[in-house]
Amino acid sequence: MGIAIKPTKIKQSVYLLVPKNIAELIDIDKSKSLTLKIKRNGSKSVLEYYIQ
Repeated sequence: MGIAIKPTKIKQSVYLLVPKNIAELIDIDKSKSLTLKIKRNGSKSVLEYYIQ
């Protein structure tokens, strides 16, 4: 099951905000680094984040 997240635009950048309960569930905080991989599947894209 997925959740819908609308992008937030600040100045000339676009951010995907992680809801607090999801961040707590997967143990994301300010001290963590994440790596983003983009997978393309035809006209669709999948964003995969990896916690370092």
